[in-house]
Amino acid sequence: MRDIFIELTTACNFNCEFCPYHLLTRKKEVLSLDNLQKILGTLKELDGIDYIMFSALGEPLLHPEFMAACQMVKDYGFRLVVTTNGSLLREDHKKLAVDDIYLSFQTTTEQSFSHRQAKNLSFSLYLDVIKQFVQGQHPRTIIYLMGTGLFKTMVHNKGFMDIELDFDNTEPALKIINKYGKFFEPSFQEITDMNYDFSNNKYIFVRDNLYLYLSMLYNWCNLILPPGYTYIPSRSIDAKTCDYYEKQIIILANGDVTFCCMDYDGSMIQGNIFQEDLRDLIAKKEKVLDLAVYKLCRQCKGKVIRNSLLHRQRS
Repeated sequence: MRDIFIELTTACNFNCEFCPYHLLTRKKEVLSLDNLQKILGTLKELDGIDYIMFSALGEPLLHPEFMAACQMVKDYGFRLVVTTNGSLLREDHKKLAVDDIYLSFQTTTEQSFSHRQAKNLSFSLYLDVIKQFVQGQHPRTIIYLMGTGLFKTMVHNKGFMDIELDFDNTEPALKIINKYGKFFEPSFQEITDMNYDFSNNKYIFVRDNLYLYLSMLYNWCNLILPPGYTYIPSRSIDAKTCDYYEKQIIILANGDVTFCCMDYDGSMIQGNIFQEDLRDLIAKKEKVLDLAVYKLCRQCKGKVIRNSLLHRQRS
């Protein structure tokens, strides 16, 4: 099965410190509805598409014809997922022609929310916007809560950016999860199991069509690391070992095609969907057997170490 990511716009109203948006060098663009229709027509010729997601690096709701874009995808018969920071959700969005909304709530306090650099939006207003949206009938919505500790190999993220949700500390983590479960739905059944397995139970039912999802503070292919850390790039990477490269097709707002959702700046572009047959681009991609030809892959699969250890190894 293939996962298709379509970037409606490269613009975003947040500038999160844990996202590489501030490093973007690509031109700010908006995908027109005419071009979206061309893309969807091309995708209808492919087999095995699991879903289409409006995602990449920009905020989809900034698209001037966002609701029409959603309806167009559904008219073509695709399952549609929208990833959004949620700040622009309105009452009429409850009737969106979408199957799932992945709401990137992430930070759970005013302090950690400051890392999102949301311009003139306060944390309290942000909470109000989301709470209003999830009242009553709405598309299935998964609210992402970001924490540390889910992946033991990423200990370098501990204490990074004032992220207060730490899955290694069960009791305080459950307090935060239960707090927001109750905030979004007063009848939420609190989790009291002190042996709760966060790694294998990331989806938490709040009520019909509403879930919390426990996500990990991610470093974007070792691009965003805390002070004092660096990485040693990988020298060889079997392409078949990367599910992203195997299954994903990312179509950027200008039509450029890449095959990894982490390729925020288009460093792995294979071609342009408006200029070449998508099947030819897929065939070109499949000829790459060692992903170490891409700097982003070498970095992603590299080993994160302390700077002091790197200097010690070199000496």
